[in-house]
Amino acid sequence: MVTSSTLAAVMAPNVPPLPIHPKSWVAWTDELTFEEQGVCLRLLLLQWSEGSIPNDLELLRELTGGARISVITSVITAKFSADERGGQLRLDTDHLVSPEWRERLNRTIEDQEARSERSSAAANARWRMAQNSIQPTLENLLGEDHRLIEFKKCWGIYPSRAPHGNPRKSAFGVYCHRLKAGVDHQTMYDGTMRYRRYTEIMGTESRYILQGVTFYGPHERFLEEWATPTGKGGPPTSASHKARVTGA
Repeated sequence: MVTSSTLAAVMAPNVPPLPIHPKSWVAWTDELTFEEQGVCLRLLLLQWSEGSIPNDLELLRELTGGARISVITSVITAKFSADERGGQLRLDTDHLVSPEWRERLNRTIEDQEARSERSSAAANARWRMAQNSIQPTLENLLGEDHRLIEFKKCWGIYPSRAPHGNPRKSAFGVYCHRLKAGVDHQTMYDGTMRYRRYTEIMGTESRYILQGVTFYGPHERFLEEWATPTGKGGPPTSASHKARVTGA
């Protein structure tokens, strides 16, 4: 079940509030059951924060607090549509929110990503200065969760989705789930490297690159071959991937 800390990791902190028009919402969800309306609202809030939601029923069940798969499927079928490659889902909110708020959201997300990059660079610089001025101790070496240290190695080579969102905290959460399930770091690292080579060789647009939360999610996309037609790392050849792409 998704806890408040899990949702805090998924939801971006400085996104403006979602201005839903009550009458529009009631009319738009009139054919849904109360249970379906609750799931739809949760998915809408996640999309408002991240820009889209993963087309992954098991992951969506986690993000909706354990909602029934049948309910999630009903809501997605009725209200959401997949992107060109079927990897992400979106809900058209134009009739629920104003264009001015949508533009404000885009600006806020761009500013947030820029601030995050600047803060990360500054923190790394401070850390390097501190390491140069102190004698390393066992406490220093064990101060950071070893899982996070290993995850950063994967994240450091993960294909960039810029300027589109790719929340690291959410990806780290599902990465830890895979470790707990018995998957080792090297397997996920090797899969990340194969996927990076695939996106580079195939020239994949950033908006079509899988979010980390999907790549390291329950369907374990890092296990796929990601082999190009020339055998150097391109579209996966597994039956599960073909089904997702074709909708079969």
